[in-house]
Amino acid sequence: MEFTGKHPDILVVQEAGGTFPLPLYEVFSQPSIIHRRRGIVDTSATPTMTLTHVRKDLSTTQNDTTHINTPSHKHVCTTPLVGDHPLMVINVYWSPNQPSAPLPPLHTLIPTARSRDTVLLLGDFNCPHTTWGYDCVVPLGHKLAHFVNCHQFTLLTEPSAPT
Repeated sequence: MEFTGKHPDILVVQEAGGTFPLPLYEVFSQPSIIHRRRGIVDTSATPTMTLTHVRKDLSTTQNDTTHINTPSHKHVCTTPLVGDHPLMVINVYWSPNQPSAPLPPLHTLIPTARSRDTVLLLGDFNCPHTTWGYDCVVPLGHKLAHFVNCHQFTLLTEPSAPT
C-alpha cells in the first residue's frame, strides 16, 4: 500500500465499542442497524463496532451497507481515491457466536462494471476455516471461503498463525 507521508492512508478497527476521532483522519462507521425482536422494530442505537479511518486529504465516499448490516454482521464500505485509482475498502465485524449464520450479501458491494477497481475485504470475520490456518471449518467459514474463491480474492494472511 502506498503511504502519503509518515501516516497510513487507511486504518480499520473492529470491536471499537464507539467512535473515536484521530486528528488527520475522517472516521466512517457502520450505518444504524434496525433491530427486529419478536415482531417489534427497535430503533435503539447499536454500538459502533466497525470503524474505518481515512486520511482527510484523500477524497473518499462511503458506500451504503444498510441492506447487509445486522445486529451480528457489521460492515463499513468506503472508496477513497488513491492516486487516480478508486480503492474499495470493505471493513467487516461478524459476531463470534454466529457460526451457522447466512453469509451477508457482500457481492452487492463489489463493483462489476469497472475492472480497474481494487477491493480490500478485511476485518474480524470470526469464522474459522483451514484455508486461513484453523484446525476446523464452521459453516460460515465454508461460505466465506467459497465467496473468496468465486470472486478471485487473494488471501493476505499467515495461515500458520490464525488470528
